[in-house]
Amino acid sequence: MSFESSADLHERLPELKRSIDAAIAELLDLFHRFDPLELIARYARHHLVVAIDKPIDDDRSESRVEYLISLATSQSYPMDAAYPSPNEIQRCFDLVDSIFISVSLYYGIQKAQRAGLLEARNDLSAELQMNALHVRGDGFYHHMRKRFEDVIGLHDKFFIENFGFGIREFHGFIDSVEEQINDRLDEDQYTNVRPLQELMTSIGRELGVPVEEIALGKADPANVAKIRSKYADQIKEAKYKFDRATPADVFRIVPTSESDAKLLSAFSCSFGGNVDFLAKLPAFKGWPLNPTIFSTRPIIQARGAYYIFHIQFLGRSAFHLFDELARAHDGHYRTRNYLRSRDKYVESESLALIAKALPGCSVYRNLHYESKTGDTAGHAEVDGLIIFDDNCLIIEAKAHGLSAAARRGAPSFVEDVALSIGESYYQATRLNRELELRGSVQLFDEAGQPVVRLVKSDFQKVFCISTTFEALPIVATKLPSVRQLGLIPGRDWPWSICLDDLRVVVEILERPSLFLHYVVRRVRINDFPKVTAKDELDYLMNYVYQGLFFETDPNYAKCDELLLADHTQELTRYYRRVQGFGTSGKKPRPRLPGRVKQFLDLMERSRPRHFTTAALALLEYDAKSRDELLIAIPTQLKRLRETGRTIFSALCCKNDATALFTCIVPPAAGSVAWAEERCRRDLLPKYDLSHAVLVIMKTPIAAGEVEVRLVEK
Repeated sequence: MSFESSADLHERLPELKRSIDAAIAELLDLFHRFDPLELIARYARHHLVVAIDKPIDDDRSESRVEYLISLATSQSYPMDAAYPSPNEIQRCFDLVDSIFISVSLYYGIQKAQRAGLLEARNDLSAELQMNALHVRGDGFYHHMRKRFEDVIGLHDKFFIENFGFGIREFHGFIDSVEEQINDRLDEDQYTNVRPLQELMTSIGRELGVPVEEIALGKADPANVAKIRSKYADQIKEAKYKFDRATPADVFRIVPTSESDAKLLSAFSCSFGGNVDFLAKLPAFKGWPLNPTIFSTRPIIQARGAYYIFHIQFLGRSAFHLFDELARAHDGHYRTRNYLRSRDKYVESESLALIAKALPGCSVYRNLHYESKTGDTAGHAEVDGLIIFDDNCLIIEAKAHGLSAAARRGAPSFVEDVALSIGESYYQATRLNRELELRGSVQLFDEAGQPVVRLVKSDFQKVFCISTTFEALPIVATKLPSVRQLGLIPGRDWPWSICLDDLRVVVEILERPSLFLHYVVRRVRINDFPKVTAKDELDYLMNYVYQGLFFETDPNYAKCDELLLADHTQELTRYYRRVQGFGTSGKKPRPRLPGRVKQFLDLMERSRPRHFTTAALALLEYDAKSRDELLIAIPTQLKRLRETGRTIFSALCCKNDATALFTCIVPPAAGSVAWAEERCRRDLLPKYDLSHAVLVIMKTPIAAGEVEVRLVEK
């Protein structure tokens, strides 16, 4: 279907909707005539079962499996349904694929129709819809599992007493389910799939052609006819088994303990229990983004047994499953105890992760101060503060995330973003503004005792970081659109990141200089609104491989949008190996030449005042410029030894990058002051600079005695 104009789009939209509704009606009819459990089993096998070390291709879709289960459980189980043939199974596949493609097109047309009207809101809403349709997995499982254990673990007693299971039982249940399903999949492969594969291999050997050529019809027809006649009975028997491969019983779960039985009961629904998926939005009956009971009850109870077709969802959504149990059982406990501990966890874990990235930093939590400027005068507070060298990081942590409706693009997403990114931005920038206007701010602890005084002149950079308990898909990576909504006014940009992504950033960027430089580049991205990404980790991996530099990127000026996508394959392979789902996958690391590593080692080991400013100044340049500066250091040392003269090397340009000079001086008293004055008097005028960073290395260099000076006219 093609659309050529906005008028054509408007005319075609009802037609497209009718085609979607017709496909959904046909799929519902399939569930009436054929066993829905068997249809779901084949679809889940195709999309969710991946062998170790086999790449996850783009054709696999967790969201489509979730949709199929949601639609199937919206109506009662047909007791007299037939066993589906390969044709009916393929038709089920085709219908689901068609529905998702058409619904994506439908929302895309709606977005185009609304262009120019509340553009930022519509843009974010449409992207949230697409994300909900196609993207699953807000983080890597072992990170989400840690977050789940850290928070739910504080309330394990509550869940054990009220539901009969806690964290240990839940994880044991997951392991047991995976073992049962994997054992049955292996048995199914041996019993139902392997006979046909072995028979076809034998036939191929007899014909003297590969099996693939037989399947494609490239073998000699006369010979194929003879083989078919000769092996007719064997082919019929093997094909019968093959057509019944991966029956629903592969996913049938047998409880092995009392806690298993209680878990199955707590998180299961029966056919017909998801009727709201059809009835709640009658104009969009059975559409993929409708509210579904699957989100809290992903297990199916039918035929006197339980079936788990999507074990990945059960593990990934553990926190929300337990959260819903607490909300439904004792809302007062959830609000008073459970949510409070979650809020505190976001604060403490955010600070702990950033402190891990910046070893030796000073960490402060839950500070208070008096705001004395503008409309914000009065008592104010900040969740966390980290001081590292001449950097100040203001951290505001928010546990509030996007509701289920907001994640589907509902208008309520604006309110959710206001309570997370918007509020944390206001609180962080308020302190930064106080510091800029007053020059210094005294901060106190909760008892009113002075803790630390911030002095503006002590810091070269102040970062505002907004951390969230869970990912905020789309909105956290499209802050220019959020600014258009009026939620982050002003000139500063925050870095909005969830705990799981922050954990990845810290694990991949192992140097404090690289971590800080990533934050610099990540915040700077917001000044290039045509650069977008669906996920924080796409930004991270672009930084790892390319540096997130777009100031001189020729593609930026040429395109309407520069989407950073498909950057995370190596990262995924690495974490699959870490989690035991693969045997290969190296840890991705930024590519740093030897001289750059040596310079950063020297800075981070000796840690003179302003060492991070020197490191960041170097990292802001391209590889060629860095090498030109650092390759001169051996020459500087040789000249000093031969003549006693100090030679300066320069790295400067006319864009925003800070000029960087290096020199080597003898350890004599006054040599540092002399080098600084020489830089101010001769080098700044020579290069027409108002300021620069000067790295002064004393001999012997192996001793690591280094000083950094910020030189101004």
